[in-house]
Amino acid sequence: MVPRRPRRANPTTSDKCAHPRHRRRSNPCDGLASRATAEACAIEHGYRFVDTYQPLTRFWPFQLIESGIFVGLSITVLAVAVWWILRRTA
Repeated sequence: MVPRRPRRANPTTSDKCAHPRHRRRSNPCDGLASRATAEACAIEHGYRFVDTYQPLTRFWPFQLIESGIFVGLSITVLAVAVWWILRRTA
């Protein structure tokens, strides 16, 4: 459960929508000791938990995309470091 932030004095600046029906409601399951108790309370109040998984066929494409991002970032950081060092020693 996410702890609530204190509200500001002006409700039109503290909420995404100023209409009373769209304001954040208090969570009746805040402050419960164990996760199992909190989950049972949430289910009792009409919440449900949904786990979404990607199909196994997307594993390698995701790995390649993530690897490409990290390789690109590391090349960029290395290039900036080399440029910086060469600039400072020149």
